[in-house]
Amino acid sequence: MGKKLKALICLGILTIMAALGLTGCASSQTTTFPKRPIEMVIPFGAGGASDIFARRYADIVKDYLGVPVTCVNKSAAGTVEGMAYTASQPSDGYLVLEITPSVLIKDVTGEFPFKEHFDPLIKVQNDLMAFGVAADSPFNTMEELIAYAKEHPGELKIGGLSPGGLDDYIANGFALDAGFEWTYVPYKSGSEVKAAVLGGELDVYQDKLSSFLPLVESGDIKALVVLNDKPVDTPLLEGVPCSEDLGVDFTQGSWRGFCVAKGVPEDVKQVLIKAFNDAYKDPRYAALEEEMMTNLSNGYMDPEQYGQSWNEESTSLHDTFKQMGLLDENDQLVASDISGDVLGDMGFPMFVIGLGIIMLVIIFFQSLKKAGSVKAVFAFGKPESGMLSTIIMLGAYVASMNYIGFAVSTFLFSFLNARLMGYKNYKVLAIFTVIFTVLVVLIFGKVFYVPLPRGLGFFRNLSYYVY
Repeated sequence: MGKKLKALICLGILTIMAALGLTGCASSQTTTFPKRPIEMVIPFGAGGASDIFARRYADIVKDYLGVPVTCVNKSAAGTVEGMAYTASQPSDGYLVLEITPSVLIKDVTGEFPFKEHFDPLIKVQNDLMAFGVAADSPFNTMEELIAYAKEHPGELKIGGLSPGGLDDYIANGFALDAGFEWTYVPYKSGSEVKAAVLGGELDVYQDKLSSFLPLVESGDIKALVVLNDKPVDTPLLEGVPCSEDLGVDFTQGSWRGFCVAKGVPEDVKQVLIKAFNDAYKDPRYAALEEEMMTNLSNGYMDPEQYGQSWNEESTSLHDTFKQMGLLDENDQLVASDISGDVLGDMGFPMFVIGLGIIMLVIIFFQSLKKAGSVKAVFAFGKPESGMLSTIIMLGAYVASMNYIGFAVSTFLFSFLNARLMGYKNYKVLAIFTVIFTVLVVLIFGKVFYVPLPRGLGFFRNLSYYVY
């Protein structure tokens, strides 16, 4: 009995020691994160307001993480590159994504499933929007402007950046809630919008307060309304109502925050949340907010509040875009209404067909020269007369790209067509078609910014990692 009791005691001690050892390891893992620099992904171009903000915030948060925070810009396809890049990396907490309402717009329009791939860390900033008119405008209040717009639907023009983007949503969301209609005119840059308002091309000016207030101070713009649930306490906006003062329950502005990919361990996530919260409370950030004029509205949200706001805002975006006609009956993006899709709905397949017809004419005359007769030209599968096989493959290519995506359909078309034309070295063919597909995607997608079909389901998700 004595030996058995001793054995049991020893076993118990070993078990406790093992448990303590495992707990210590887990604790060590938590407390030693991060062990290397954090990468902050900025899905916007260098030099813009969101880029400057993220870099300034990264410089503060690094002091609370104890490691450098390296900023990298991934701005292609309007935030999609940044989201796709972050979601494709290991979920270990070493990548943090800066976000704005643009990511929710991409989610609602089906361009990237943001909410499926990310968890919130913190929202740190609100950037209020305001509407105004040129100093010589006949409108002195928003009530006057709304009354006129109701009597003359679509006559007044308001400008902003890119149709289907945040400015478009704000302009039309406000109008829909207030019960009137105006015409949204897209421009390429904020400076063009300002020039259009001051030059009389546009009737109404909308912008973030950081850009809006200097024009009020200079006397170029009369402020009519701030999109907020209460008036803003600043001398330049004294007496200017908020949207809710007008009975308009629409307060959308811009905002900035941070998130991580789903799957990041909870203890690691808590380290990040604490560090980003400490940075938010830092006096240096308070000075940054004052500098950017984002201190006029409290923008802070914890992860739970922030995640809930994603859902609420997505619902509002969906309903507004639906009424604007940007989403079809299946909640798919209507391509012809989106900036950059200069070819319109089904435009790219038609573009490919046009190129294909030119290519077929060239092949026809080359084949005729080799085959000697029109009948021989249309003989199926012969290297010297592959006209019929090319026509069939081209038709299949155009028909399939909206189902399996541009990259996959281009690869298959190139490979199979070359095979039907008589080339038999599969290894060389595979290498050639991969290189050819990459070049075509880069040329059309990155150089000429032609919107490439993404396909459906698995192929659509795959496309975000390719282009």
